[in-house]
Amino acid sequence: MKKAIYIVGAVAAVLLVIGFGLLILAGWGSLVEYHAFEWRGIDPAGASPLIMATARLGHRCIVIGLILSIVAIV
Repeated sequence: MKKAIYIVGAVAAVLLVIGFGLLILAGWGSLVEYHAFEWRGIDPAGASPLIMATARLGHRCIVIGLILSIVAIV
């Protein structure tokens, strides 16, 4: 039982790190995309589907990681 809790905790930690990394990547990508559009003279009408998908995936990894970390602690 103790080994299973360690595995759940390790998976939670990995998912949290991946989630935060994806959110940082999405933020950096949207900044680069905005400046590229600004340089070309294009008016950006929101985030691109790639940026939105990266942010959504990051949020999902963080939520799953938080849920698993709560399960590992309890």
